[in-house]
Amino acid sequence: MNLEEILKESRKFAINHDVFEKIEKINGVYSALSESCLSQMEGGTTQKFNYHSYIFSTMESTLEALSLLLKNGYVNDAFTLLRKYIDLTIINVYFLVKIDKEQNMERIIIQEIDGWVNGINTLDKISKLREYISDNFQYPQIEDFFDDVQLKSIRDTTNDFTHYNTNEKIIANDSRFHMKNRREYYDEIYSNIEMVFTILCLAI
Repeated sequence: MNLEEILKESRKFAINHDVFEKIEKINGVYSALSESCLSQMEGGTTQKFNYHSYIFSTMESTLEALSLLLKNGYVNDAFTLLRKYIDLTIINVYFLVKIDKEQNMERIIIQEIDGWVNGINTLDKISKLREYISDNFQYPQIEDFFDDVQLKSIRDTTNDFTHYNTNEKIIANDSRFHMKNRREYYDEIYSNIEMVFTILCLAI
């Protein structure tokens, strides 16, 4: 089998995976959420635009880019974007929980969020945001996701790909190489995208 045939077979496998249909459906939801948020006033900030609209739009774009990478067999880069997608989801859920807890029925300014929106300050580390969510939003599936062991396992995996911690992680980015566990990587990305989307839906 020559190089062209190898690439053709690899892309044929990739395109047929369920992850692409899942991303398309989820992105349809993100697109609708982004559009619907535009007409609503957002709490916690002095800005008049709805920053959640931009967050949902960015999540849609990230998954679209991730889908393109997977279609070309670039598994390593796809895991790197998966990490960004998960982090952005945690930030989004953190904002939703914090606004719900601190605003109650009044439209007050939350300095941390307002500073982030206006580019004045950064947010705490993801681990701190996770702790806040766990302490203030009790829901079984969310508690399971933000469990130290589970979330750390997911982030450790994405870190391995981002930082090329083994040679296998380099090979995973080249569809010309046969990898017996390539389908397992696609399955793992699929399950993580599905789980993260469920968590966000529960928070909304």
